[in-house]
Amino acid sequence: MSLVDSPQGVSLVDSHCHLDSPGLVERLPEVLARAKAAGIDRMVTIAVGLAALAGTMMAPVTGVQPAMGAEILTFAFVVVVIGGLGSFWGVVLAALIVGVVRGLTAYAYPPATEAAVYALMVLVLLLRPRGLFGEHIARFE
Repeated sequence: MSLVDSPQGVSLVDSHCHLDSPGLVERLPEVLARAKAAGIDRMVTIAVGLAALAGTMMAPVTGVQPAMGAEILTFAFVVVVIGGLGSFWGVVLAALIVGVVRGLTAYAYPPATEAAVYALMVLVLLLRPRGLFGEHIARFE
């Protein structure tokens, strides 16, 4: 099964098309056929292959362990929470703020670097529970 015939391919098309446009359901086979003709399957295969090659080449240099990326995953979660779920620009601003706070704390008092980031998250959530640019959703509040 190719990417275009899979549910991921349909969601890829949905993300680039306006779902409320008239005639989308009738045009969907045509859009999928054009995407398949453009070689999306080939591009995805090449991208995944290059990522695997890069990982294989970096493994001897950096070392491989089961917990790789746990620290960055935690900071990514903090950034998304501070920025507001669903807000791209909120996450960009939150990443800048977290980076500055982390850097300044590492310079001033290195043992408190991680604690300062969590304290920032708590402070933002106390002042703005939805994050910096989070949207107000009436049914959840």
